[in-house]
Amino acid sequence: MTPVVSLALVLKRRLLPALVTFSAVVGGAYAYLQVAKPTYTAQVRLAIDDPGGSVSELGQTLTRLPNNLPAADPIAAQAELVASQRILDHVYQALLDHGEIKEGDPFDGAYQIRESLKVKIVPATNFLDVIYEGGQPELTAKIVNTIANAMVQLSAEEIRREASSVRSFLDEQIPQQQSRLKEVEARETDYRQKFSIVDADTQAASLVTSLAALRDQERILVNQLQAASTQNAMLKTVTGFDQPQVAYVATRVGQDEELRNLRASILAADEKIAEASSRFQSDQPQVLSLTQQRSDLQKLYDQRLSQLIAGGQAPPEGSNGNAGATASGAKASNALSQDLISRYILSRVDAEAITKQLQTVKQSQAEIQADLQSLPARRQKLNEIERERNELSSALDLLQNKLQEARIAEAQLISNVRVVDYAGLPGEASSPKPTAILFLAGVAGIALGTGVVLLLELMDRRLHNVGDVESETDVPVIGVPAPQPVAGVLAGDLGKFLDHADAVEPHRGLLKSLELSSPQQPKVLVFSGTRRGEGKSDVVARLGLVAAMLSRRTLIIDADLQDPRQHGIFGLPQAPGLTHVVGNELSLESAIHWSGFKNLDILSYGGFSQRPSTITESTQMAQLIKAAAQKYDLVIIDTRPIK
Repeated sequence: MTPVVSLALVLKRRLLPALVTFSAVVGGAYAYLQVAKPTYTAQVRLAIDDPGGSVSELGQTLTRLPNNLPAADPIAAQAELVASQRILDHVYQALLDHGEIKEGDPFDGAYQIRESLKVKIVPATNFLDVIYEGGQPELTAKIVNTIANAMVQLSAEEIRREASSVRSFLDEQIPQQQSRLKEVEARETDYRQKFSIVDADTQAASLVTSLAALRDQERILVNQLQAASTQNAMLKTVTGFDQPQVAYVATRVGQDEELRNLRASILAADEKIAEASSRFQSDQPQVLSLTQQRSDLQKLYDQRLSQLIAGGQAPPEGSNGNAGATASGAKASNALSQDLISRYILSRVDAEAITKQLQTVKQSQAEIQADLQSLPARRQKLNEIERERNELSSALDLLQNKLQEARIAEAQLISNVRVVDYAGLPGEASSPKPTAILFLAGVAGIALGTGVVLLLELMDRRLHNVGDVESETDVPVIGVPAPQPVAGVLAGDLGKFLDHADAVEPHRGLLKSLELSSPQQPKVLVFSGTRRGEGKSDVVARLGLVAAMLSRRTLIIDADLQDPRQHGIFGLPQAPGLTHVVGNELSLESAIHWSGFKNLDILSYGGFSQRPSTITESTQMAQLIKAAAQKYDLVIIDTRPIK
């Protein structure tokens, strides 16, 4: 049977419940249209986030919604704000103030507005569509337009309030920032004065230059000291003076007031030269002038010393004999001796002066070296102070700029919400729509009716036609028996059954189909059913009668030990029977009953058994069937149903 034919049969069987379901759905929709109240829809469109409306950068920032979170969406945030309690309370109060609604009207305030309010985000834009549905067209349009105005007004107030908060904060912070900046500037000035720092890099370069000059001067003084020592040794050898003579001459020279003053002046000049050399180059005028003064003093000193040595003054009391010899030599009248003695004395004086000057230069070097070593730490500290001052200065400039911007934003009336389209008066109701509702009801009725039909078919486990049998068993149908009476009636109508051609012919055709379904004519047929009450035993009895009528020696074995029927159909005793033969209590021939019809014998079930499967599936059962097949032309076995 084709699927189309099968579907037609199913619809034919279930037409009434399908029609009832379809009529109920369509009728319910029609009844709803009769009682439903019309609803009107009004819509207004808003544009969100327009920072170009402010002349200050801070004002533009305040008009932007926060977007610093990973999942933040400014448009979605504004969509939630439209349906907030704050906006809806403002709208409800505005409607009361303008007389659009009155206290006591069937209008449950902000809650009812929220229930009928929808907010949609227009994809890929910064637009919001605010939609409201209500039963009164004028009030519906008024409500949605009032919501739009409330969004604009409250947004502007919020921006102004934020600008005011920023301004107040900056008014407090700027004086504190100015005070901290002054403290840092004063600390920087004190530090520079303490360590005489004008420019750290310039000071470092000057110290390095001075240190190099002192090292050059040190090398010169060392060379001069070596030359003076050499000259002194040679003069000592030539003049013959030893240490006591040198001490005597030094004492005499020290007693002379003029020489003492000249020596002090020479030492002072040496110190000035050393100090000037640490600060200036050797070719600078200051250094050259001091050097010239020192040279002049040295000449005066040499002249006075020569006069004293050439004067032949006696040595002081307490001097030893060598002193007297030296004094005698000093009184030499020739100019050469006087010059050599003078040179010897001057050589010793120069050596001492150079030694002191060398010590002064080394001390200056140590001081400059200490300054250079401490300079990085001083520079780092100064850099920290300067960096702190720059940061405070930059922060102060920024705060002052933001203060001006906050004052401008506070004075302006700006908003990050503007109305693009106001809602007009709705011309017709948006719901209900009769055509759409009836169409959907028809579709739903068809779908629901089909579902009811399918549900009834799934719940019905009966086999209604040949197609059902073939689909359930996956085997072809060989034949279809004619309708048969109840088992209890068959016993009295067996003769009439054989005389009724319309009843016999389907069973004869079934028998022929079974015989032709196999290359060899089958001798054993086993009958079963899907469940009890299907008439399996009646079919077995009728098929046995037809086979006997066709002159085939036939044996019917009642192997349905749970619900045996064959002995009742033919009016025979139940024992002896199958259980006695399988149990080896009787032979097959002694247990068989004659049915009362020619060529047809019956083997009743015998007796009930607690384990019927041990009988029907035993070796004795197989031997019984084999023996019956040898004795009869056809053996028909009536077994228990599958369920």
